[in-house]
Amino acid sequence: MRPNAMSRIVILEMVGFVAVIVVIWLDELADLPYYLLGTPRTPGRLPEALLESLLVLIVCAGVVASTIWLFRRIERLESYIVMCAWCRKVRVDERWITFEEYLSEKNSLQTSHGVCKACAEKQLRVVESQFAGEK
Repeated sequence: MRPNAMSRIVILEMVGFVAVIVVIWLDELADLPYYLLGTPRTPGRLPEALLESLLVLIVCAGVVASTIWLFRRIERLESYIVMCAWCRKVRVDERWITFEEYLSEKNSLQTSHGVCKACAEKQLRVVESQFAGEK
């Protein structure tokens, strides 16, 4: 998941919670039910608006924190490379490609081959044992 997508979703969540807080304050300061629904007028109760706003902010913090945690978890899980245990091919969507193709396709990396010291020594022992058997 791209951080940009996460940022947009978190911003939308926060805008939604701010809208709820604005409605709470409009209800208390402008008496929205009176104007919108024709209910009897009620006096403004600022302590109630503060308490409701605080509760909405607490819920907002929980929702935003959960969203960020979930996005990071998805990113971590999507970062795994699924590799065949036998042939070491890599799964990309529904295709299985060589690791070299994967590096080239996903990261625009070119590969070259070499032999590590342990493998070189092992192969040298194999060759030496073959020559020793021929003598």
